[in-house]
Amino acid sequence: MNNIDKEKLQKKERLLNSGFELFMNKGINNTSIQDITDKADVAKGTFYLYYKNKYELQNDIIVLKSKELLDSAIKETQNKNIKNLDDKIISVIDHIINTLKNSPLLMNLIGKDISLGYIEEKFDNFINDDEDSIQTYFMKAYEKSNIKLKNPIVTFYMIIELASASIYSSITKKIPLEIDEYKEYLYSSIRLLLKEK
Repeated sequence: MNNIDKEKLQKKERLLNSGFELFMNKGINNTSIQDITDKADVAKGTFYLYYKNKYELQNDIIVLKSKELLDSAIKETQNKNIKNLDDKIISVIDHIINTLKNSPLLMNLIGKDISLGYIEEKFDNFINDDEDSIQTYFMKAYEKSNIKLKNPIVTFYMIIELASASIYSSITKKIPLEIDEYKEYLYSSIRLLLKEK
């Protein structure tokens, strides 16, 4: 990467960081593009090189923060040295739940979009390159397991989607149960999905 590309990447990263901090503290409706560019220390025109509006920036922030959340869940799970595939996946989901439960602002920002961090690859430059993506992590764990799935990628995507939507509802609205009570049902469903033939 040449110096111009590095500088562009740094400016975009500053916009993402500034937008994230402002959206978390003030909310998107109370944050102007001028607020974002002032905090990022870039010209307003620079903002428009990357984004049409603050909602596009918000979408990129959601993807980036979802990916960071998934990557931190993998790292914690790897440190536990868990052997079984279903236990690894449940450990990842448990980390996500605990992080979001303890950070309502992050929960409100990401909403039901945790899976965007699973399917979106455009932020690899912002995440530590030596860490596996969650899909790679799941596939490596799957290949070492005795489980046979018709389509493991689809199954893992379904697990992330199931977790995303239900975690959001359980944490923010306590539907169908408070999250600590709901975990038992969610984890049982994940184990059932992994028994698919």
